[in-house]
This record gives sequence, C-alpha cells and structure tokens, in this order.
Amino acid sequence: MIRPRTTESLASRRLGPVRLRHGSLSRATCLAMGLFVVLVAGCSGSSTSPTPAPTPTVSPTPTPIASPTPTRTPIPTASPTPALGFGPTGSMTTARDLHTATLLSDGRVLIAGGRNGSGFLASAELYDPTTGSFSPTGPMTAQRVGHTATALADGRVLIAGGGNDSSLASAELYDPKTGTFSPTGSMAGARGLGAAALLSDGRVLVAGGYDGSAVLASAELYDPKTGSFSPTGSMASPRDFYTATVLSDGRVLVVGGDGGSGYLASAELYDPKTGSFSPTGSMASPRAYHTATALSDGRVLIVGGTDGPNAVATAELYDPKTGTFSPTGSLIATRAIHTANLLPDGRVLIAGGWNGSAGLASVEFYDPGTGSFSPAASMTSARLGHAATTLSDGRVLVTGGKDRSDTVDLDSAELFGRSSGPAVSPTPSPGSGPTMSHVRSEHSATLLSDGRVLIDGGWDGSTYFASAELYEPKTGAFIPTGSMATARAWHTATLLSDGRVLLAGGLNGRQGLSVAELYVPKTGSFSRTGSMTAARVGATATLLSDGRVLIAGGWDGSTFLASAELYDPKTGSFSPTGSMATAREAHTATALPDGRVLIAGGTNDGSTEFALAELYDPATGTFSPTGSMITARDDQIATLLPDGRVLIAGGKNGSQYLASAELYDPKTGSFSPTGSMATPRAWHTATLLSDGRVLIAGGWDGSKALASVEAYDAKAGSFSPTGSLAAARDSHTATLLADGRVLIAGGQTDETSGYFASAELYQP
Repeated sequence: MIRPRTTESLASRRLGPVRLRHGSLSRATCLAMGLFVVLVAGCSGSSTSPTPAPTPTVSPTPTPIASPTPTRTPIPTASPTPALGFGPTGSMTTARDLHTATLLSDGRVLIAGGRNGSGFLASAELYDPTTGSFSPTGPMTAQRVGHTATALADGRVLIAGGGNDSSLASAELYDPKTGTFSPTGSMAGARGLGAAALLSDGRVLVAGGYDGSAVLASAELYDPKTGSFSPTGSMASPRDFYTATVLSDGRVLVVGGDGGSGYLASAELYDPKTGSFSPTGSMASPRAYHTATALSDGRVLIVGGTDGPNAVATAELYDPKTGTFSPTGSLIATRAIHTANLLPDGRVLIAGGWNGSAGLASVEFYDPGTGSFSPAASMTSARLGHAATTLSDGRVLVTGGKDRSDTVDLDSAELFGRSSGPAVSPTPSPGSGPTMSHVRSEHSATLLSDGRVLIDGGWDGSTYFASAELYEPKTGAFIPTGSMATARAWHTATLLSDGRVLLAGGLNGRQGLSVAELYVPKTGSFSRTGSMTAARVGATATLLSDGRVLIAGGWDGSTFLASAELYDPKTGSFSPTGSMATAREAHTATALPDGRVLIAGGTNDGSTEFALAELYDPATGTFSPTGSMITARDDQIATLLPDGRVLIAGGKNGSQYLASAELYDPKTGSFSPTGSMATPRAWHTATLLSDGRVLIAGGWDGSKALASVEAYDAKAGSFSPTGSLAAARDSHTATLLADGRVLIAGGQTDETSGYFASAELYQP
C-alpha cells in the first residue's frame, strides 16, 4: 500500500493503493493448497483478487464462517454505559485461518484445523468464555481445511471432509468429555467446500462441494447412532461455496453458490421426510460467498457475496410460506466472505469480509423490523478466513484469520457484545475508548459547538470515505450522521463562527479536489458550497478573526501551489488572496493572537524541506517573510501556546525523522530552540491541554508507528513522558473535549493491515 509516511511528498503518495496480486487457480489447486478464492471468480475462472474464503458451517441457527479488518493491538470498548461493540479476549494457541469454530453444549467453543504459514493443521483448541482463554485439545486424526463441523445432539462434534494435499472422504468425532478426536464412518466420496446441516432427527446432511475434479450435486446423511453415512437424494444443481440453512419446519434451504460453470441464483429445498431436493424460488441475482441467516420470524436473510465480477451490497429475504425471494435493504459496504450472526434482539450482525480490493473491519446491523442496514462498531482487526460464533450468552466470538492484506495469520480473537466479559485487555494509560463505524486514516475530526466531535472522510488503504459520524462524550459512543457529497481524505475541516464546519479539498483516488461542502450540526447534513479556485491536497485551512477561512498552498495534481484563497461564509464563495513567497504542501498554518497567520515549513518537491516561514496579514491580504526555522521540516506540528508563542515539533527532513522542537515568538518574528522530544516522530498529533501543556501522541519514527505519548511544558521548556497509547498509530486525529479529555481516533499502524476504527481517551 502507498503510505503517507514515506520520505516522498504527498504528491508521490496520492496515486492510491497498490492492488493485491492477480491470478487464478483451479478448484483442485484451491482445495489441495487450502487457497479458497474470493469474490470475483472463485476457482472456476479468472480472478481479480484471490483471497481465502471460509467454508460455510451450518447449524440449526446458521452462522456461516467468514472472513474480514485492521489493528494489531485490540482496543477495548469503553463508555459510561457499556455499548455494543468489539473488545479483545485471550489469543489462540495457534495462528490459523480457514478453521471451523463450533459452540459446544457446555458453552465452550471448539476451534479445529485450518492452516497457517507452517501448512495445514490438525491441531484444535477450546475457548472458555468464563476465563476468556484458549487451551489446546485434540488433535484431529487428519489435517483439514475446507471441512465442515457440526455439533450433534449428544454434544459431540462431527468433522467431515475437507482437504490437505488431497480431498478427503474421512470423518471424525470430537468428544468434549475426553477432549479427543476419533474416526467415524467415511463419506461415500471425498468432498470439501460444501455445507452441512443438523436435521431435527439428529442426523447430519452433507451436500455438494468439490471432490478434487468436479463440483458435486450428491448428498449423504450421517447417522450418529450407527456412525455411518448413507446416500440421499441429490441436488438439482452441483454447487460449492453455497449456504444451507435449516428452516423452522425442518427442511433445509440451499441457496446460490458456484455451479462449476458460473454462479447460481437458484435455490432448492431438502425435505428429510422424503430424502429429496425440490426447486424453490430463485434469487434476483446469482451469488456465492454470501451468508444466509434464519431470522426469528422464520424467514432467511441472504446478504452480499459476489455475482462473478463484483462484490455486491444487495440483500434478499426468503419466505418459506411463499417459497419466494424479495429484495430488502442494501448493505452500507459491498462485501463477500463476511460473517452473519443472529443476535438475541433479532438483528443480524454482519462483520468484515472483502470488498474486491481490501478486507473490511467495518460492521453493520440488519434490522428485520425496518428491512434496513445501519453501521455498528467496527472490529478491532481486519480478518480474512476467520470464524464468528454466537456464544450462549449472546456475545459473538471472532477468531483468527489473516490480516487485511492476506499475508499474516492471526492468533488474536475478539468479542462482540455489551461487555468484553473476561477479556484479557491492556490497561493503557491514556485509557481506551469507543470504536468508530469505519476504519479511518487521514480523516478529519472537529469539535462542534455543542461538545460533540464530527469525524468524517479518510481512507482505509483502498477506499475513500464520504461517511461521517459523531462522537458523543456524554455516552462515549459514535453515532452516524449525514454523509459528505464527495468521498475524500487529506482534506481540511474548519469550524466556522456560526457552528457549521467547512470541508474543503483533499484527495479521492487519483483526483485532487477543489469542491467544498458544509456540515450543519442542527440537521446533521452536508451541503455543497462554492468550490475553491484550485484543487488542493495537503493545504492548510485557518479560521481568521473576521470569520473567513484562509486556504493556503497544497498540491493540485500536477503542481505545488503558492497561491491562497479566502472562503467567506456569508457568500459561500472562495476568492483569491495574496500568494505565498514559496509553493508548499505538508506545512503548518497557525492563527496568531494579533490575527495574522504563521505559515512554516513544508516541501515542494518531495525531497527538500523548508525552514522558511511567512506571515499572512488579513488586513492587507498579503504574505510577508518572517524569521526562518532553525531546522527545515515538513509534516511537523504547530501549536499556539497560551503566551502567544508557537511550538513547532517533530516532522522530517529528507529521510531523517526529527525529535527537535522550536518556538516562534510573534513579538520578535524569530524562532528559538526548546527542549527536544524523547522520540523522533512525524504524522503525530499535538493538543493544547486545559493546563497549558501540549500533548504529543503517536506518529511514525521512520520505521514503525509509535504508541508513546509525551507532554510539553512551556514554562520548563521541556518534554516529559505521560503514559502510552493502547495502540501504536499515526495519521490519527486528536481532539480536546469540553471536559479536558482528549479523543484519539483512527489512524494506522503499518503499511498493509493496520488501519484503525478504534479510539481512546486521554485523561490529563
């Protein structure tokens, strides 16, 4: 991924994310290697973004195992009144993806098989919700990936089929009482990538899948009493990567999938009484890698997936009474190979997945009452090929998988619910906070007049966001608000004198933006306003004493800019003003007590930083030189101190990241040295606290993101450490709340997998 922390300029960084490798695999190769294709073509044709997909595991209340997004350090959800969200719990004993996770009758969860960088796994482990920890059990008699796992009525678990170096027909039973696996009767033929469903009479239906050479339509039944499989009626269409859902009347609904020559819209019903399949209504569009969830009213919710070339956001409902599908609300984000879990309140939790270019940490709820989707708190990590299991107490356990770039196998786990339960969580100093609805980096955060914080835009390494949300300090929760008209990152956000927020410029893919819009807190909506005279990325925006906003410098897509312009809220228009002496981006702009604006540092070629500084005078509309900084730098911070001086700290100079700091004195127009930070950093934040100190948090030191935090004391002229972030992050936002706390939100921690939805609170 292209990161804004390289030594290149913003111009070099704005070409957007590098796509994952392309390619295609045969189905046989997929099963043998454990590489379960994602989205665009499965293993039946050309693929745009091959990524592992899980094998659906079906139970009386089906919870298909899926995959999905980013964080290395889980952040617990904390608020005065516990809110629904994700929080960390103990880590697995083995990193794994494409495993199965099965709820046992005693409330524990059996994690079995899968793969990691060492190869296919026979190992298994148990998660105990009462302790929040994992412990080894088993192992299985064979290494397996793409198998099914079904909890039987007597408490044992049937593991069937799958593959390692070849497709498997074998099956085995896990006994929770002894913690051991033992062989049971084998299927009539090898199959993986199929589905299994527990029938009301205790038998298990195993159908479809892939045997190493062909997609299967055949099905068979496992009888726990005899420990053997026997044939039953075949499906009308061969299919794998489909879903199988047990209906309230005992029949099994089979939907979609890959038929070997294309994706399927068809569906069929298995009747245990007759042992046969019969057609039922078809979906509006073909799909595979979707989820199917039995709702409390007996209908089945079909969500997302891929139609062949694209991930889809559509959803449909199957009504067993009429045997027909009908459309329902669309997902907020396109996604396939996601998870879907029925919650105790009747809603469905849709988590993670793949949008065609990147894994998702985002989560949303489906409400059957309104037929609509709404954002929920995101997972703390991006995950592909993970498992999601509804626990006995209604919480959802998410385990393992790969990171968003499909490169690192994860051993971490997290819990969704109102309480993190026995979660093994860090005790950070600054403390932890709630979670945004999206992972976001290079977004903006603006303290509104009513004390709430507007979070908008940003990107996740592949997608630019138009969405926005509000942080409510009283409840400690993020809530949705209207979306911007234009998705953007690296934009400016300025609180106007009348309480509205001006969003201007920024980047959307390869395009620099000149468009601007206004957020109105009273209505929670965005509306267009006049456009800037030039597209600008990496510009600064400064509120002047007369209520206008000075926009200065930046990059327009081809040229670094010295020009500046003024936004007038009364007319809703931009007009040119005097130009800077030097074209620059990645600089700082600070409103001084006398109304002038200090412009300092920056770059205009991506490799040479400036020490030059200049002052803008609103009375004359002109820029004039002032003293130069001691050290040339860009991507530094600038903070107006209570005594009127400006603190400049950190940033970078060429390939060197800086710990040095200096002070600008408007009375003398000169810079002077002050104490240095303990750690060199750029893309950090600086927040003036209520007691006059400046909080420096996170950033990037040239090789890694930082969790360290330090405070600058202007009286002493020195920095001192003050706790640590719960997660190392840069390109985040920091907002001083009305009660003196600081909200740290979003950002990123590495070049591929570390985009955050998490937030934390610093208590001075």
